[in-house]
Amino acid sequence: MDLARHERLRQVIRQEGLDALLITHPVNVTYLTGFSGDSSYLILTPAKAVLVSDGRFTTQLVEECPDLETFIRTPAQTVGEAAAEVLGKLAIRAVGFENGHLTVAEFDQLRGWTPGLDWKGAGDRVERLRAVKDAREIEDIRSAIRMAEKAFQMFRAMLRPEDQEKDLVDALEMYVRRAGGFTTSFPSIIAVGERSALPHAPPSAKRVSEGNLLLVDWGASGRFYKSDLTRVLIPHNNSPFRGTAGGAGVTAKLKEVYAVVLQAQRAALAVLRPGVKAGTVDAAAGPLPRRASASSSLTAWVTASACKFTRRPFSSPATTPSSRPAWWLLLNPAFTSPVGEAFASNTMCW
Repeated sequence: MDLARHERLRQVIRQEGLDALLITHPVNVTYLTGFSGDSSYLILTPAKAVLVSDGRFTTQLVEECPDLETFIRTPAQTVGEAAAEVLGKLAIRAVGFENGHLTVAEFDQLRGWTPGLDWKGAGDRVERLRAVKDAREIEDIRSAIRMAEKAFQMFRAMLRPEDQEKDLVDALEMYVRRAGGFTTSFPSIIAVGERSALPHAPPSAKRVSEGNLLLVDWGASGRFYKSDLTRVLIPHNNSPFRGTAGGAGVTAKLKEVYAVVLQAQRAALAVLRPGVKAGTVDAAAGPLPRRASASSSLTAWVTASACKFTRRPFSSPATTPSSRPAWWLLLNPAFTSPVGEAFASNTMCW
């Protein structure tokens, strides 16, 4: 349980004139309690915090958040009914809830169980806190990155010409787990040759030796945070591939594509700073691939985004990053063409 996070959220309670908050989104419950289970709600008041859960997690709750008050629902109760029971025992009236998570049916039930309460919905009370990382979160993120990098070292060492995309996806899952991850962050993408131009290529039976490039898009799941890395390999530079049939390395056209992406990345980094809008970054980087696209048969796009739990729910050209330290942003200019896909990725933490 993180008391500092509770206190920051209590400031929101006071500012909105509320008596309590009902937190139902599993990610937000975990963020505020350290509890990694599911099917649980958190009730936060200016004076106390109560986690509503069930008997499956009794031992886990003691291990993960021993100082947190809990209410274990009966087998006959839903988590919503149990939360309503706890709220009914408190001397409160105005309760905030997460209207971006509860369904209309769930909220209607909750309101029916608590006729004496006034409900006020909002979608980003906790998300605003999560946007700025504390020291423990930053270390958790870095740990997830280190796991992924260690897994990639195993992947490269074991790579062979006869390997198929599907086999490599399965092997990378094992490497991530051996490196300390719980699992991969998402289904890994392994794409050979021209298939690397597919933004989310499903694994196929295509062998590494059949192309001159190998796209690897993967990540590692730590206890609370995930990493997301992308690399493009030139397999024929590795000793096991020398003398094999297939492509002979990077073509002149692909070098041209990568040069455009690298130029776009550098243009974006030149304007990136705390408080700048994502649209400003896109305006600096985006025209470069688009001009290259207009002058040839290539297609391209530039993205500036970040991933779940390392930022607010989404980022877009209209988003203004926080001017405070510890905002994480993934800058990922990408140029997709019939000859392959080029990336130049950076993850920044101010």
